[in-house]
Amino acid sequence: MGRKAKYTKEQKVQACEDYLSGRKSAEQIKIELNMGKCGARLVLEWVKSYRVNGHSIFDNKSTNNKYSKEFKEMVVQEYL
Repeated sequence: MGRKAKYTKEQKVQACEDYLSGRKSAEQIKIELNMGKCGARLVLEWVKSYRVNGHSIFDNKSTNNKYSKEFKEMVVQEYL
């Protein structure tokens, strides 16, 4: 079963473009998308990722990562 994002890729890309062009502040975007009190900080994180990786950073994965039993055991042993 896949994950459902709160905000669509289009909303995130538009938010980043609005912020980078100076049309809207992070606070205005937060209000427009009905985000919580930390929404402006999340918008700034989106913008930072968008600058580095472009719009592909917002592609949704259809499933969670799967790890083999051997890999999990290796990680546990390294931690211990």
